[in-house]
Amino acid sequence: MKMERKKLVVYILIVLFVVLGVVNILNAMMYIYFVPDLKVLKVARTVNPVTMDPCDSWDNVSNNMLDQVVETLIAYNLSDPTFPLIGRLAESWYWSDNVSLTFKLRENVFFHDGSKFTADCVLHSIERINFFGNATGTLTDPHHMAAPHSLYKFADGTPIFNETLSFITADLNVTLVLNRPFGPVEGLLTYTASSIVHPDSTPVNEMLVLGEDLVVGTGPFKLVSYVPNWEVKFKRWDRYWDEPAYWNEIVYVYYEDAVNVNTAMLVGDIDYLGQGIAALKEIFENSSNITVTGDGVHDSINGSTYNYVLFKSEWINHTWRKAICHAFNYSYLIHNLLEDTIVRAHSLVPPGFPAYNSSMLGGTYNIPYARQLMQSMGYGYTGGVPWDIGSQIGDVFIPGADENLWKAAEFIPNVGNFSDNLWNFYHRPGSYFLESLIQQFEHDMDLIGIKVGPCFYSWGEWPIPQDFWERIHLCWLSRYPDYFETFNRIDSLINPESSLDIHKIDNAEINALLATTIAETDTFKRYEYYEKLQYLIHDKYYYHMPLFYDKLYYVHAASLKGFPYNCMRNLYWYPTYRE
Repeated sequence: MKMERKKLVVYILIVLFVVLGVVNILNAMMYIYFVPDLKVLKVARTVNPVTMDPCDSWDNVSNNMLDQVVETLIAYNLSDPTFPLIGRLAESWYWSDNVSLTFKLRENVFFHDGSKFTADCVLHSIERINFFGNATGTLTDPHHMAAPHSLYKFADGTPIFNETLSFITADLNVTLVLNRPFGPVEGLLTYTASSIVHPDSTPVNEMLVLGEDLVVGTGPFKLVSYVPNWEVKFKRWDRYWDEPAYWNEIVYVYYEDAVNVNTAMLVGDIDYLGQGIAALKEIFENSSNITVTGDGVHDSINGSTYNYVLFKSEWINHTWRKAICHAFNYSYLIHNLLEDTIVRAHSLVPPGFPAYNSSMLGGTYNIPYARQLMQSMGYGYTGGVPWDIGSQIGDVFIPGADENLWKAAEFIPNVGNFSDNLWNFYHRPGSYFLESLIQQFEHDMDLIGIKVGPCFYSWGEWPIPQDFWERIHLCWLSRYPDYFETFNRIDSLINPESSLDIHKIDNAEINALLATTIAETDTFKRYEYYEKLQYLIHDKYYYHMPLFYDKLYYVHAASLKGFPYNCMRNLYWYPTYRE
């Protein structure tokens, strides 16, 4: 290889001698030997971003482009598995009361067009969030609100930020005033849509247009070009307020399908793939040039998409829910139906999130115990004599003397609509997983005298009308959080005012604690409340039946170091480098 390089150099020098003359030979040699190697990171992409405007960004692809360019006041440190909050454009921050959050901003921060970062930029960016959320009712077309506008409103639609009361107390001090107490606003301010932009490059009432505009930020990389289905190119911003990034250039390279992008990883055309094709995983692992990390090894890498069964709790009381949760064979789901591509969930909060309650147990497969719960409600008796509940060793259930009685039973609650004594499980035709899950429910619930059947609704019929939900007793759902603040995961699934709380959990104890949590401005106290909320939702009241989280793994060049693995799959290239 060295000999070939020497020959190539000789050929180049001869050509240069003829073309440029002897005088320029030294300059040519200097170019060949002393021009530094450009540090270029190549990242694989198969999907284009949806927006160029941070205010409008609510999808992972857009976020992962914009997060290299624009910055928020504060951020989660993705390089630390505990994800602590750190200052980004703000050096520090404090609550002066439960609705006023003051930031001390960094000095000598510049946007990529040379404009200086000031407190006015912060207020301008908050004003844009309110404007494109139609908080003031001045948006010309309310149907074109920014995609994540709901994140910046309370459940009743009230804007979180009080636009008229935010103010600047000094050149580098700015206070954001909220319409009412909302401690989780710290986490909200880390989200891409909360990024700070300059009034000159991003007007308050104009949205940047994808394919026409390039966003201007203060981040470690400057966006220099975007060509749909081809590439996104970033250059290092050498006036960055912190140490300049390692990479001179980052290129997002687009591939038309999964086969091409995985092949590119195998031949070394790209540095980062993300999660590759499962069939190639072993090949990736056996390559000395490729690193495969994750696959359930570390909680912070496991996925954050929460898959669970929701009960119609107004008809199905606590004991019914608990019995069902303990009659389900989770091991069969994980190892047989989904072939170990998932990890068991015990809480609606992902394991890689701040304030995840690791002590959660939830339902454990135990047919005799589930039958005892049924008998505690008066089911499973003949003439006052309890049926044999059988026994169990690990996940192996040993039938008792009264198996035929249990399997023939059709137990239902004494409230609600259970026509033909059948428990309706929401089913979308064409979903192999859902069909398999319902079949498993039919088998497992039959052991405790519950008859489960699918209740069909077509993919194309959306939104689902309320009268359909009235007939549903069990429903599998999958939910993905927007940002790392644990509130974002809990509130939408248990707050009776939330549009996502389909079956309306309305528990006085949970509602009171949730209200206390929302108003708490002390981060660590709020985390304690989050942990208690998880206990109430799952281990005490069994409102959800957690099933699984997706199991993630990352595929990238072995030379790529410092990658901030996280369960949200958020990309942030600033701390990375090549070894």
